[in-house]
Amino acid sequence: EARILRMDRDTLHGKYALSRMHERIRKHEVDLVIGTQLVTKGHDFPAVTLVGVLLADLGLNLPDFRASERTFQLLTQVSGRAGRGAKPGEVIIQSYNPRHHSVQCAQAHDPLRFRALELKRRDELGLPPYQHLALLVCASPDEWRAKDLADQLASRLSKLQSGLRWSGPTEAPFRKLRSRYRVQLLLHADHPRLLHQALHRLLDPELPLRRDEQVIVDVDPMDLL
Repeated sequence: EARILRMDRDTLHGKYALSRMHERIRKHEVDLVIGTQLVTKGHDFPAVTLVGVLLADLGLNLPDFRASERTFQLLTQVSGRAGRGAKPGEVIIQSYNPRHHSVQCAQAHDPLRFRALELKRRDELGLPPYQHLALLVCASPDEWRAKDLADQLASRLSKLQSGLRWSGPTEAPFRKLRSRYRVQLLLHADHPRLLHQALHRLLDPELPLRRDEQVIVDVDPMDLL
């Protein structure tokens, strides 16, 4: 008999859809809110006393070095939706990897410990903020052309005396996007100047691109997807 409100991109139609949902929650016209990450983004629901997170560690499986950080951030945000009013709140997290430091630090409300553990891991792996990255994505409607473009870049990299490290070419996590196949390389450097100099040498002369082909350069990428 619970009155259920669904909150996700498919239900937010129109300019004032979110405001109308907030108003229904505020007036206690809703008993249960079910939604995606949209539920976590800074909304103030004073009457919420219980929050449940399903598949809390799903994001940890993404091939992205910020996956742990984003998972911790998400769990901290969604936990903050409970107990914002006069009544105390409770949070239940369902996880297949409950020993991961993202989940444990979120459970303990311990951002300082999470930061220390995460920075130690990134230092060991040569990831930001200890090293700088550049993501090169070769995209083409022809899968073999995308691989060939990436191979050409890898061949140029092997001839550069730049002190760079790199991995790839490999298929991008999103192998095909907007009708283009994607193959990528990831460059590591100790200093941004070294990275920029190497990129200028790497892309001069430009690769011979055909119609609808791209070489995307993302320096200090926010994600690797």
